[in-house]
Amino acid sequence: MYWVIDAYRSVLNGEQGFGRAIAMLVGFAVLFTAITLWQFRAHKPKESFLGE
Repeated sequence: MYWVIDAYRSVLNGEQGFGRAIAMLVGFAVLFTAITLWQFRAHKPKESFLGE
């Protein structure tokens, strides 16, 4: 959330730090997308929380 607010403030204030904040947001999006794709594979058998 910090990086989103930092990017928003940079845009409103016309500061130069906008690129760094956007780069961090894109980096986190790529990282968490990769983790999600690694963890939730389609060929993996489904498991229930109830142990059924």
